[in-house]
Amino acid sequence: MPDLLDAMRMRDGAHVADVGAGGGFITRRLAAQVGPAGRVFAVEIDPRTTARLRQRLQDDGLANVEVLLGSSTDPGLPPDSLDAIIVVDAYHEFTEPAAMLEAFRRALRRDARLVICDSVSSLPTREEQVKWHGIAPRFITAELEAAGFRVLSVDEAFTTRGSTRKALIVAQR
Repeated sequence: MPDLLDAMRMRDGAHVADVGAGGGFITRRLAAQVGPAGRVFAVEIDPRTTARLRQRLQDDGLANVEVLLGSSTDPGLPPDSLDAIIVVDAYHEFTEPAAMLEAFRRALRRDARLVICDSVSSLPTREEQVKWHGIAPRFITAELEAAGFRVLSVDEAFTTRGSTRKALIVAQR
């Protein structure tokens, strides 16, 4: 987890987003890292998941987190407001990656970071990879560059457990 936070250039008071927040594992850590002066936007596209996450975070008393119900094309993040966005194990689920990346660009401040961590797949097409819940870093980097991001680093073996390997890709607006 520290490596992910380091990649985001986390600091006290930062405004960040966890897109594909799920149960809030990373959201909670981000909330602690940015402190009371910071802000975390936890984004999900499923209303039931969003409601459960909102309740969990409220139960935990995390006043610096706002849960957003996004869509497949727009996470609903405020424009020009974020220092970083993180997407863990969710990028391969994007059905409209170009639209989502454009929404990310609108939300990120100049020189802000986008950090993506996802399972690596070696299947030949993006469609096959997504079916098996992974994606090759080459597809992510191509989509990032097409959306106007500058790819800063690609670690195709960020973590490895058994046959599962995760890549870490860091890009900048």
